[in-house]
Amino acid sequence: PRLIAYYDFEPDPTAKRVLRNRAMSGSSLDGAIVGAAWITGPWPGKRALSFKRPSDRVRVDLPGEYPSITLAAWIRVEGIDRSNSSLLLTDAYDEGEMHWQFRRDGTLILGIRHSAKSGTNYDSREFINLKRLGRWLHLTTVIDTENRMVSHYLEGRLLTEKSMKGGGPLRIGGASIGNWDVPLRETNSPIRSLNGSIAEMMVFGAALSAEEIRRLALR
Repeated sequence: PRLIAYYDFEPDPTAKRVLRNRAMSGSSLDGAIVGAAWITGPWPGKRALSFKRPSDRVRVDLPGEYPSITLAAWIRVEGIDRSNSSLLLTDAYDEGEMHWQFRRDGTLILGIRHSAKSGTNYDSREFINLKRLGRWLHLTTVIDTENRMVSHYLEGRLLTEKSMKGGGPLRIGGASIGNWDVPLRETNSPIRSLNGSIAEMMVFGAALSAEEIRRLALR
């Protein structure tokens, strides 16, 4: 019940450009695949989507407000040629909304707009380096408003945790996986398309425990 959306990144032969939501929330939260191509995933029989072109993305709409959120994904980074590269970015950056992405320096970022006037980036230490380029990695970020903490995990192990400067509620709404739609409409905004692949993405409306995150990464 805590799972808002679960995208298993398996193709539906009846709707090839639809990314199915396998959570209890159902088909109303299905994503729309734009441009991204199906490839082999991180283990035998698993599929994934490759994001290569600046327009490649998956459009989603996740309504509602949540006291805490956990984001988890299997990703493969093939290049860090953008200043920022998108994992899941809300269309806007209004109060309670978030941007989950990584920087060219290899750090994971969770940006939250805590108020109408200001937002805060919660950065991890470096997780992408030459050894990890081209490898499948499991990433998790926990936004725990009750304990005022943002925690980043790599392969089920704590990478970095930062104290939050604001609270909830948290929102997603209209968003893109692997891209940010704003640069497609506004030429003065930087391109944030992902150069890589995604094989799974989960969005929970709760703060998962360290043990739950460890089990997710062991799959």
